[in-house]
Amino acid sequence: AAVRQGIDQGPYLGAQALALRLIDRLGYWDQFSDAVQDRIGADFGYLSLAEYHDASTEDAVIEATFALVHGLGPVVLDDSENDPVFGRVSMGADTVAEAIANAVDDPEIEAILFRIDSPGGSYVASDTIWREVQRAREAGKPLIVSFGNVAASGGYFDAAPAAKIVAQPTTITGSIGVVGGKVALAGLWRELSVNWDGVKAGANADFWSPHRTFDDAGWTRLQVSLDRTYEDFRTKVGAGRGLDAATVRALAKGQVWSGSDALELGLVDALGGYREALALAREAAGLAPDSAIELRPFPEPRDPLQALFESVFGGTLQSPGLTSLARGLAGMARLLAPLATLQARLTEDPRSQVLRAAAVP
Repeated sequence: AAVRQGIDQGPYLGAQALALRLIDRLGYWDQFSDAVQDRIGADFGYLSLAEYHDASTEDAVIEATFALVHGLGPVVLDDSENDPVFGRVSMGADTVAEAIANAVDDPEIEAILFRIDSPGGSYVASDTIWREVQRAREAGKPLIVSFGNVAASGGYFDAAPAAKIVAQPTTITGSIGVVGGKVALAGLWRELSVNWDGVKAGANADFWSPHRTFDDAGWTRLQVSLDRTYEDFRTKVGAGRGLDAATVRALAKGQVWSGSDALELGLVDALGGYREALALAREAAGLAPDSAIELRPFPEPRDPLQALFESVFGGTLQSPGLTSLARGLAGMARLLAPLATLQARLTEDPRSQVLRAAAVP
């Protein structure tokens, strides 16, 4: 009850958060630095996140390379989209299926980590991705799925054949079900006295037209299609998770489970995030728990400046002028990086290093 009240009355000023024991102390940067010095002595320094990563891995001997594939947003039968300008994100079957296929076929890749955060979407697109996950299973290449906030409908469907599935305790999981239909505007057009006419070849050419409702034959056709899709969904979940048909039917019906409930019901294998998923990937690949691995993104990430220009101007970045400009800006960023590092070291101010790490690609 106290936690619920605390959530409902937030956000808080610093003093209020201190009184509620949401934080331990109030202070400025110099007071923080003094506290660190009091705790560990005078001989200490600060590292940026990039420097910490380099220092912690410089002596590590890479024992294996794992592929990292992201499936974020609604599942669509297209390329994935991750728009840095307008925030559009989608899990494109063309991109994700090709990425998994390439990872399966790459002899340097010993395991695949597939991160899913998706509410589902197109059945055909989901089935396309499912096939590549299934192919990884058939090829004997471990594919471990890590769920983010949501893994529902097609988002869960794609994970079903994975070697292991890891969910957060609160991941929205499952939603094994199918929905379909169309918006029928015939009544609206009558109210507006708008008439539509056209030429069609075939009795069902306008099956999905919003200008007419389904007739009895059309409604039956839709139900048959949905029933077939739902059966396929349940069958593939059962095969992937090793569950019998009756169990899957009881867990399906569009029901949504938390990650914790999904673990008890057999829909996932473990609770956690990347760390747990990587541990399972190491285990599946026959590696020691502390073995050093390289995570290689599939597909290779696009240059952020190129992505920005493509978002603003549309399409792909094919113009020689824009390409040159993007490359020039990227080159300037690389040239300025040593200067920013030098400035940070001269000032010995950790905040300037943080700014440098955030500002320079």
